[in-house]
Amino acid sequence: MGYLVALGSQWILAVPPFVLSFVLPESPAYLVRKGNISAATKSLTRLFGPKNDPEKLLHKLQTSIEDEEKNASKISYAECFNSHNRRRTWIVIYANQLPNFFGLPLLSSVSYFLQQVGMKPSHSVIFLIGGIVLGLLSNAASTWTLSNIGRRKLTITTLLIAGGIWLAMGMIGIKRSAITPWLTAACSTLVVVTCGLGAWPASYTIMSESSSLRLRAKSQAIGGISNYISTVAVNFALPYVYNPDAANLGAKTGFVFAALCAGGAVLMWWLVPEMRGRSVVEIDRLFEQGVGARGSSRWKDRSGEVVLEEVRV
Repeated sequence: MGYLVALGSQWILAVPPFVLSFVLPESPAYLVRKGNISAATKSLTRLFGPKNDPEKLLHKLQTSIEDEEKNASKISYAECFNSHNRRRTWIVIYANQLPNFFGLPLLSSVSYFLQQVGMKPSHSVIFLIGGIVLGLLSNAASTWTLSNIGRRKLTITTLLIAGGIWLAMGMIGIKRSAITPWLTAACSTLVVVTCGLGAWPASYTIMSESSSLRLRAKSQAIGGISNYISTVAVNFALPYVYNPDAANLGAKTGFVFAALCAGGAVLMWWLVPEMRGRSVVEIDRLFEQGVGARGSSRWKDRSGEVVLEEVRV
């Protein structure tokens, strides 16, 4: 009966998305492709609010769709790795790996992990449930962080903070004591909150912004496949890392994810440009001009300004 209650409770989670599907605005890009310009303008107004001019946004969107449709018949998976799109595809793959970098596979099975560290099952389940609740709240709060903090700064900062927390967990595991399981649980919960505010939701934003509209379906498929493969590999290897009958690292597993967080932060700094607040056309030009990740925050699309001036005239 217990497992039936657990399975049945998942239906509750489907209710909010179902209700929201009736009130959320339709995709402006979809409406433009269907020729419903007035509805696209209304949708843009609802999505971006009164602070942005919907007519300018509509013009940028129409321009980007026209540019994408010119070459729509030449789409292939191989094109995702040509000289023009290779960098964008690698960024999509990287963004799909971010959850593995900050330790989501371990956090999703934290109840079992804590039991291997020495915590009672009844207590470990509490931390699992608490982590899920705090993760949901952190993801909800990330709507503010993603809107007000650049992708690079937010992701790098939260990865480094999470890396510091994982490092602390590893040090806790060097000398085991009665409080080791509790400190380990506290560290894992802090990682959930930290990355729930930054790297976790930012990964989805980065992967969606990086791919061009024309290749988005195929590049997202490549990124998704890379995520499935890596997640299976990590979930297969993790028990051998911390189980008592294998490597028996216990809480010292934190050292592994501290290194992964540091590596993820370095890759973000080196590979991913700043894309917050940029239109699809601006991001396309950013990649076309080969703007480096480290100087991308200061980059401005001067050609876009010329186009807008011509439209005003």
